[in-house]
Amino acid sequence: MTVYIEYVLIGNFIIDFFLLKSVFMLTGGKVKVKRLVLASIFASAVALVLPLLKLPSILLTAIKLLFGAVIILLSKKQTAKEFYVNLILFYFLSFALVGAIISVYSIVGVYSYSELSVGLCFVPAYMLLRFLRAVVLYIYRRRNIESVKFEIELIKGEKVVKAIGMLDTGNCLYDKGNKPVIVCEKSVMQKFLSGVKDFSILKQITVSTANSKSENFCIELDGVKISTKGEKNIYTNVTLMMAKINLTGVEVLIHPELIRSKNDNVDDRKTKKIS
Repeated sequence: MTVYIEYVLIGNFIIDFFLLKSVFMLTGGKVKVKRLVLASIFASAVALVLPLLKLPSILLTAIKLLFGAVIILLSKKQTAKEFYVNLILFYFLSFALVGAIISVYSIVGVYSYSELSVGLCFVPAYMLLRFLRAVVLYIYRRRNIESVKFEIELIKGEKVVKAIGMLDTGNCLYDKGNKPVIVCEKSVMQKFLSGVKDFSILKQITVSTANSKSENFCIELDGVKISTKGEKNIYTNVTLMMAKINLTGVEVLIHPELIRSKNDNVDDRKTKKIS
């Protein structure tokens, strides 16, 4: 079987470059492309030389693992903890990617280094990077969403409705000019109206957008209790409006005026801390 050196070098360079880029993308480490290229060139050279060494398989495996550590060290400056995390992730992704490449090769019937094999190894490497990027973005978005979710209690008379609320920074709605409006799912409003005989508590307010106006049902709450960072605050003079569309993942969209830091100047008539 004829093995072309340039194909070995190019193929391994592509694989190692995408592996290293995936590792540091997942761990959030900033890395220079020049260092990734240098580490990938070194890795491809090692991959070319190692098969020529007539060594026991156990020793050969140990040497490969050792050179994996060298490759990670060449990629960027890092602390000991970062190095161990990056190295473990590199090993894991290496096994995953090699398995994917072997699967692609077996499907198309490629069993040696050639122009076709170099081109094909790019496909699973690129797909792995795209997949990992999507996973990271999903986790990042979920983490951001969770950071703006709060446990809240909506109070009207003797009724207290517990719900999961999310901060809606784009909510600029006010009732009667000064009452912040929070938006809820239909099911939340139904809990307040269940068993009610006097529907005079229900009113309508007009919501204007750039393209249209709509009339939405709402009630004036006696209070809204929000748990933030281990503290509970209760706000008065708040209007609860029913949304005409389903809210995704939460039951209430909280007005930004009701989520304040300790340094904010909060009107005492509207809020007080609960000990």
